[in-house]
Amino acid sequence: MSAEWTGAAAVAVAAVAALVWLLYRRLTRIAASLGQTAGGLRRHQARVQEAELLRNRRAPVVNATSSVAGAVGRGARLTRLGHDVVALAPFAILSAIPRTRRRTEQVKVIHDSISSRVYDAIESTTDQLSQ
Repeated sequence: MSAEWTGAAAVAVAAVAALVWLLYRRLTRIAASLGQTAGGLRRHQARVQEAELLRNRRAPVVNATSSVAGAVGRGARLTRLGHDVVALAPFAILSAIPRTRRRTEQVKVIHDSISSRVYDAIESTTDQLSQ
């Protein structure tokens, strides 16, 4: 081999070595990037599984709360109706007596206002719980 060929071969070997080195560095960066992407994908999958687990555990509580709120709401409406019916008797009797009529009507207005607000608050609360 001549010196020209030896020099050309050395340049070619050096060029190939440089290309191999650049290719190695590029592949190393790609591998690191893929590792980061895979880690991100695993974290995302873990978040999705956790959210699904939370949703599955929450559903029975939400359903039970809705059922209980519905039962309490029906009970409150029945209690309100019963309260109104029971309150009619003493107010009717006291209103029939001339001496107590005026004071009875004042007390009835106060009674009806308070009981209405109490039962409205119960119904509002149970409506919000059932949502």
